[in-house]
Amino acid sequence: MPWPVIASFLLLAAVLWAIPGTRRAGSDRAIAWKCVPPGCAVMLLVPWLITGALWLLAEYVRCFSFRFLNSGPVFFAVTIPGVIAGILLIVKLRNFCRKRYASEGSPRSNGPYWSVFLTLAVLGPVLFFAGGIAVIAVMMNMPGGYHGPWRTYPVAEENGVELAFQERSIHPFLAEYDYRLRFRKAGKDTYRDLWCNAGGQTHVNVFRLSNGRFVFSDKDEDCLADLGTQRVFVLRRFENKFCAGLLPEGPFDRPASVATSGGLPVIHTGRRKLETHVVPETPDRKNYFGRISYGFFPASEKPYQPIPKRW
Repeated sequence: MPWPVIASFLLLAAVLWAIPGTRRAGSDRAIAWKCVPPGCAVMLLVPWLITGALWLLAEYVRCFSFRFLNSGPVFFAVTIPGVIAGILLIVKLRNFCRKRYASEGSPRSNGPYWSVFLTLAVLGPVLFFAGGIAVIAVMMNMPGGYHGPWRTYPVAEENGVELAFQERSIHPFLAEYDYRLRFRKAGKDTYRDLWCNAGGQTHVNVFRLSNGRFVFSDKDEDCLADLGTQRVFVLRRFENKFCAGLLPEGPFDRPASVATSGGLPVIHTGRRKLETHVVPETPDRKNYFGRISYGFFPASEKPYQPIPKRW
């Protein structure tokens, strides 16, 4: 959200309207500087408000999918009302200033308005990046570090339980994310934290096993989600079989496994030890259900592509 740009435009207009000399100035150039900045601010603000309302509808009313909101047509559709509202505001303010402050018979020209608009179009990106750097500096020094909002990608709904994958940014500009799964049943949400993606865009393959469980697999880890019990297990390959260890609730350290004398690995997450059991069915291409990348895409839309592990 370009808040630094909007705030700068509104502050400039407020100053010009607050000073008696500039408020009563009746030349087209002076009027343009009083009218165009708030109009440009509205052009940026209205699309953001519309987009926020659509995201709330997608999250709670489920009128449409999040993938629909990320599409190009939606971007242009929400931009048009902002442009119209901004132009109308500029025209209304211009007509008011000309009637109130301009002398009769003074020349009229739209050139100053275009000049001010183009000037703000050049200054806008500069203000955005300057303000963004300032915001980043503040956020990076906040207690607990930087966290963006959670983005929700519904994956499946079976037996009255909805399973969704959620991610949030943990760095202002690098591709680093927290992951978690959300189980929703009868309006009640249960969250299970997953691993942290410490670098790289989100690419997760989703598999559905014949017993109804789901496997999420990316470049770092694999996990098994059970909708019936709303539990999540970390999966590790060990001697040509998959072993699952129940993940603890809340944040945990990155899992690391060691072999035991009993023949099955014990998965360590910090000081915690997770006993494992063998998973009879392992995720394979034939179980491929879909892919998560800026939303969830079913197998019919994004064919299977393997994701090599980093470790």
